[in-house]
Amino acid sequence: MGTMELQMKNGSGNPVSQSSLRCLVMAAGLACGIPLYALAATYAWEEGYKQVIPSSNIEALSPDGMFGEQIGLYTGSLSFLSPTVDLRGNNDLKVSFGLAFSFDNPKVPSTWLPAVPHLEGVYPRDVVWKRMNQISGIEVGRCSAGKAAPPWASGGQVGSMSNVTSTWDATEYWNGDFLVLPGAGSQEILKAQSTGVKLPTDGKTYVWVTQQGWRFTCLPTAKNDPGEGFVGVSPDGMRYHFDWFAVRDEGGIDRPVGAGPAPKKGGKKGQVTPTVSARKVDYLLRDRVYIYPTLVEDRFGNSVTYTYDALGVKSITASDGRSISVTRVNDTTTVTAAGKTWTYTSSTVTLPDGSRWVYDFSHLSSLLNYSSDGGVASTSQCDTLPPATHGNAAPYYGTVTHPSGATATFTIAPTRHGRSYIPRNCIGGAVEGGYFYYAYRPYLFDTVSLVRREVTGPGLPTMTWQYSYGPPNNSWEANCTSGCVATKYVDVRDPDGTRTRHTFSNRWQLAEGKELLTETFDVNNVLRKKVEYAYQTDPTGQPYPAQIGVEGYTRGDQAATKFDPLLITKITQDGRTFTNQVNAYDDLARPTNVTKSSAPAP
Repeated sequence: MGTMELQMKNGSGNPVSQSSLRCLVMAAGLACGIPLYALAATYAWEEGYKQVIPSSNIEALSPDGMFGEQIGLYTGSLSFLSPTVDLRGNNDLKVSFGLAFSFDNPKVPSTWLPAVPHLEGVYPRDVVWKRMNQISGIEVGRCSAGKAAPPWASGGQVGSMSNVTSTWDATEYWNGDFLVLPGAGSQEILKAQSTGVKLPTDGKTYVWVTQQGWRFTCLPTAKNDPGEGFVGVSPDGMRYHFDWFAVRDEGGIDRPVGAGPAPKKGGKKGQVTPTVSARKVDYLLRDRVYIYPTLVEDRFGNSVTYTYDALGVKSITASDGRSISVTRVNDTTTVTAAGKTWTYTSSTVTLPDGSRWVYDFSHLSSLLNYSSDGGVASTSQCDTLPPATHGNAAPYYGTVTHPSGATATFTIAPTRHGRSYIPRNCIGGAVEGGYFYYAYRPYLFDTVSLVRREVTGPGLPTMTWQYSYGPPNNSWEANCTSGCVATKYVDVRDPDGTRTRHTFSNRWQLAEGKELLTETFDVNNVLRKKVEYAYQTDPTGQPYPAQIGVEGYTRGDQAATKFDPLLITKITQDGRTFTNQVNAYDDLARPTNVTKSSAPAP
């Protein structure tokens, strides 16, 4: 925990000790000096999972949340929050310190990062959250210009005797910008619509919005970058100054020369140029860019100030006197607050009373491998994917030990998921020895998913939860003229033998990722409880806008650009049905009139 693969930038906007940052990945078993594209080479088709990020399906599933785990049931994603230093005050502004661990990229080793609300996006090394005029190439304001997508980027080429550059479209290296709220998922940041969306009336120009009600205006300069920063206004009126930049190696992305939708010199966007040799590979180095807050204010003049050094958060201070200080020596982070001390290392958190949390993630790897790289194939990668493996027969697991002595073991495995009713559009072209194709919008994608969770401890019986994933039910829209299955499910079997099946929509542009049905079965497989969900997917006649904003990532399903509020919840149990029906919404798609009923009537 003390060592984080995170690099702050200095006041001139240049990275702090860039060469030393690149060597921080050595803690994960990677060697300094090896090009990033060689460390984590990724083909574009391998990142299909990035198109499906249903943040609303992230939830804590442990009975009492005692191990800090969070599980996204739709894909089986797994993340953790460390014990948090949390100081209560006389207002609602939080003064807290903690760390978050998540598997956000199956090709890059995961690490602990500050659990602080922030903005996040993946960018090429030479772009770093920029916006440009695509015609003139002149940089424009990253915030104020309001351009939904970043510009084309320049990469390199491996296997060429000359210094050849490659050109990459934003849809290849980027999947949108996000507001990340630790413990509450992520929200895609959209370009604000000129009409129909409710914005603050404080005289400022709001350029960006999220589906969940955040609004963003601009700062002329960031604290440690010469470009602009952002001010995010939360739905409850808090103002977050996001203007401290940090980067972390994201790994490279590559493709055979001549494949991909990027514009070619002298040609049109999407033109395909065959390569001379299959040994030639275009590559692009990328960073995950974080923009952290330096100031948070409420409507009443209260505030919290964050300061940073080259390694991360240095202090958190509130206007009401609450204060947290953070110091780091090698692999140890010491947090002091209210006269007490918490100590974080790479594997432990020691609380003020001397008790400890212990983490062992040495066997828990998020790296995905494939039996073939799919780079040169005689069959289209649009329709098939190579088998996904870890490249190791041993199980992959991590453990968290509570101060009480109870230990939770989490086991993950490569899992294939599907999407339905996807328009088939293949990108690529001829290369030596075959063809390289991938789906512009994939109907198959792979993740590392939770498959088992086990709790043991002094005086405790062994308790095991098992997660199993149903068929992917993937389909192309053209093959669904007579209808296709548009759902996928995950079964969760509890220690007592009961089973809960969660069924989600996997239909493109129609509530994709939303839960439709929850069924609970007893140990004899008899259905005991059923919960059905329906959503208001048609905005016609509603007081909220049909479109909230513009999504720059055109390969996505545009789900974040519109409201699909919950309309009906129906619970059936013990011969009785309980219904919650929304009759009216406001302009933010919040219920204003609800009817609750049961049948038969009580």
